[in-house]
Amino acid sequence: CALMFASTLLLPRTLVAQALQADTTAVDTAVKLTPNDAIAAITIRPQRIAAVKRMELAPVEVATAAGLEHVGIDPLKIIRLDVLVGFPGPAGPQAGAVVQLSEPFDINDLNPQLLDGQGLQRDGEFEYLAAPDPNFIYHQVDSQTIVVGTKIFAKQMVAPRKQPGKIASLIKQVKTEHDLMAIVSIETLRPMILGMLDQPMQQLPPELAKDAQTIVETTDFVAVGVNTSDEERLQLVLAGASDDDADRLQKA
Repeated sequence: CALMFASTLLLPRTLVAQALQADTTAVDTAVKLTPNDAIAAITIRPQRIAAVKRMELAPVEVATAAGLEHVGIDPLKIIRLDVLVGFPGPAGPQAGAVVQLSEPFDINDLNPQLLDGQGLQRDGEFEYLAAPDPNFIYHQVDSQTIVVGTKIFAKQMVAPRKQPGKIASLIKQVKTEHDLMAIVSIETLRPMILGMLDQPMQQLPPELAKDAQTIVETTDFVAVGVNTSDEERLQLVLAGASDDDADRLQKA
């Protein structure tokens, strides 16, 4: 797809060249565990954030103590957290998260208050621990990777796929080491967004309404990246599905 970066933002090749080398294994794991019907992903790198110079005087031990007490996990041991949102369906909102740790962790060591107390359960070959809300579960992918989320979505996350879906492909494409990255597939949500904006856009001046509709109609996805390093910066990406769409975005 053709990409347009707002303001002083960089094109993908330049962005990749200037970024720190990505943790390929963590990226590949996130891609593998992203369902094809995911419409958005938020990536957070707690361990990297805690390591930046400006965090040297921050009370990170408080975060560690709170994480161990309330969850059973030291948040500073989390290399990468990917929160995934699925397309809403008849079963209601669906979402999940991939938690990748820097050292082994067993989901049986989670805070007992987060579990229903029934121990390991099975749904076919899918093993999981359930939360007090039976629709929310925990699944051990490997010794350092955990999946949490609604049961339907979590099973989709670990199901084999012939090829990655839209959001998974974008996670793999945007291989930059942002401390926080959010990606939303506008293409998937376009009919819903246009429907929701129909009435509000009638209240806007004609030119502004036209520009807003053009942005929604031509944007393939939106990505926002944030770095908390000494050279803190925010990056916004609007991507058109074609060069023509990119031109229309530029004009809008």
